[in-house]
Amino acid sequence: MTPRPGLRERKKALTRGLLRQEALRLFTEQGCDRTTVEQICAAADVSPSTFFRYFPVKEDAVLPDDTPPFPPYAGLPQPPEQAIRETLTALVAHHTGGDPAAALSRLTLIARTPSLRSRLWQRQEPLVSPTATDLAHRTHRSDPHPLRPTAAALTTLTTETVLHWAETGGTEPLKTLTGEAAARLGGMGL
Repeated sequence: MTPRPGLRERKKALTRGLLRQEALRLFTEQGCDRTTVEQICAAADVSPSTFFRYFPVKEDAVLPDDTPPFPPYAGLPQPPEQAIRETLTALVAHHTGGDPAAALSRLTLIARTPSLRSRLWQRQEPLVSPTATDLAHRTHRSDPHPLRPTAAALTTLTTETVLHWAETGGTEPLKTLTGEAAARLGGMGL
């Protein structure tokens, strides 16, 4: 059983969530470029210095968290195809927060806003190393470095897939689109 976070951690999570909620609302209502950090802070009833403790730039308030999406894997070695599938599943959950229906409006905003889309792509490179490490753990390899090209392809594939899903209004199941995109990569292996 996971211990319950302390009061301070719960308050931080509430503040972060409120800032995200208000940023999404304001970006949707008036556009990202016309929304200021001060407006987000006023709506959330916090100071700009509080905002910047949570997010380095305003765009990050609606992007997925920058924490690696992989819980430690300590199971039996997986075949490469299974490791790739499960890593893709974790990357999609990272983009959607595990709740695709709730993430659709946020991802649609990102897909249609050049500054948000650009910032999302800037934040993809830091996912490559943890993705390679996850693949290495899943396949019981000691060195994740040779898996970095595959990891980079998987992070790119996932980002493009969730953006396409959002641009098309979520009409097709995200799992289906991810599977189709992975199949197009052909013989990508580990």
